[in-house]
Amino acid sequence: MILRSLRLRHFGPFFGECVVDLSPAREASDRPICLIGALNGSGKTSLLDAVVLALYGPRARCSSRGDLSWKDFLYRARNSLAPDAETSEISLTFDYPTAEGTTRYRLVRAWWHTPTSVAESLEVYTQGEGDAERLDHELTETWAGSVSRTSSPLGVSNLFFFDGEQVRALATSDDTTPEVRGAIRTLLGLELPDRLSRDLTIIVQRKLKELGGDEALVAATDLERELARLLAAQQLIEAERAAVSAKVEQARRQLGAERERFVASGGELAAARATWSNSSGARWPRWTPSGRGCASWPEVAALRARRAALGARLKARAR
Repeated sequence: MILRSLRLRHFGPFFGECVVDLSPAREASDRPICLIGALNGSGKTSLLDAVVLALYGPRARCSSRGDLSWKDFLYRARNSLAPDAETSEISLTFDYPTAEGTTRYRLVRAWWHTPTSVAESLEVYTQGEGDAERLDHELTETWAGSVSRTSSPLGVSNLFFFDGEQVRALATSDDTTPEVRGAIRTLLGLELPDRLSRDLTIIVQRKLKELGGDEALVAATDLERELARLLAAQQLIEAERAAVSAKVEQARRQLGAERERFVASGGELAAARATWSNSSGARWPRWTPSGRGCASWPEVAALRARRAALGARLKARAR
């Protein structure tokens, strides 16, 4: 791609129409470089932005765009003194040589104020060798996808269109800048998966609109939100369930420990005694005075009878 001329109208600091001839004089063909020198703030960077803006349109990475939307950037890119009734315009002419010959392209981007926003237009003119210039309607409609075939791809444009400050940053940086990394990714085709993912999302949304219109898209969006809410609720319930299970397991361990202490302290024997007393109505046998162990029920009855007889005899003597 060989740049030939740049025409500006009410763009940035340029009021009215300004034409920059980028073709070296024929008698100076041994020096094919155009040097533009001016003071700071005169519009040198704006010229570079105009070239990028003409080529890439809404995707252009202009120095003054920042985080502005495309419409807001166009609004601010107009010269502040330009009348509202007049349009701002950038026209870029360049040659693109091929095996069949050299084709000249002329891109004309124009925009103007409307009561509510900013309107814009693009026209692409082509001229073959020996032919007259004509407006190429097909190329105008598909220019966003065709620009990489007639100039550098957008991903590597920063390696071709940059000012002195960017050159200084590249020269003094100890690390690879994001611009260079992005350009290398583009050259290697590594940005293709990301672009395919974005394109796939657009295609899915477009198909949803074709199948059911906006209502189907809204319904699908609502279902996705409901699914996300239910999944979040499920995760919360599972977390609560895990916490309750941990508490139950801890209680089981504590119960086992208490049961072991209960058995060790004779608690099982006391429990068996209470169960036997409730079922038979009899009293649990006591230990004998001699301490030889637990007496049988006949022995207990005999001892009670002897104790009663001794008590009667003692009462008789006392009389």
